[in-house]
Amino acid sequence: MNDFGGIRDCYHRKKGKPVPESRTKKWKQKFPKKVMCAAGVSYRGATSIYFVPSTSKVNSAFFLNNIVKPIVEKNIPRLYPEEEHKVILHFDSASSYTTPAVYSYFKSKKVKYIGKED
Repeated sequence: MNDFGGIRDCYHRKKGKPVPESRTKKWKQKFPKKVMCAAGVSYRGATSIYFVPSTSKVNSAFFLNNIVKPIVEKNIPRLYPEEEHKVILHFDSASSYTTPAVYSYFKSKKVKYIGKED
């Protein structure tokens, strides 16, 4: 793990065939200075990890469509099949997480959650 940011050879090849030097490209791998992600944990396992692109602004719509909906529609049924009613979600109190649109979605899907005032 000490080779981050190094120069790498990048190429596409077919299995078992040598790569001609003309098809090899040198490039320096760059890593972002900061990474934002969202994930959940429970007694029955973890949700997927959702990485937020560095160019994205996390507003209510982004949070709802890219974080909340995948957790509610994919991860909860996977972790709690036939027992989704046992799940209670909690997010921190960032303004984009506590909008009426997010709470409305939770209510429409009958998802229990700990709200900002709770």
